[in-house]
Parts: sequence; C-alpha cells; structure tokens
Amino acid sequence: MTNVDIPKLVQTTTSNMQKELEKVDHVSYTTDCWTAHNNPYMSLTGHYVDQDFVLHHCILSLLYVPKSHTALYLAENLDHIINAKWNLKDKVCEDC
Repeated sequence: MTNVDIPKLVQTTTSNMQKELEKVDHVSYTTDCWTAHNNPYMSLTGHYVDQDFVLHHCILSLLYVPKSHTALYLAENLDHIINAKWNLKDKVCEDC
C-alpha cells in the first residue's frame, strides 16, 4: 500500500505546487546542508508571494549529497533542482 500511496501523494503534491508556482513572477530560495547519522543532506526551499500578497514556502527538494560540499557541487545540485526538476529559471530574480 505504501509503495502506491506515497508516490501518488508526492506526484499530486508536486503537480499542485508546479501549478501554483506557474502563477508567480519570482521565487526566492533558501538552502541548508547538514549531516544526520553520518549521512549528508541538502534542502532547497522556495518562497513566493501570491496574487493576494500572501507569503508561501515550499520544500522543493531534499537531497542526499554524498560528495564533498564544494561550491561547484552544491551549485550543480541547486541548478538541477531549479532548472531541470522545477523549471524555475525564469522565476529567479537576478537584478531585482
């Protein structure tokens, strides 16, 4: 049951988040890296304001990051999440 229900819930939630993010002009990001039980992780959270000026937050990714946490390695992971996984490149405000 879990092998069906959880992936379905993830797919539904992801689809709903993608629809919501399509409506906004800009998304800001925060990230964090930590180790739990000798396993290294990185998270990426998106922050945006909707049409009613309500601030929202959504976890875009939680990754297992086993390699050394160099700037290049972390940047590659962030780029993959923002551009390939969520297609949010045009939502990043580089000159605001």
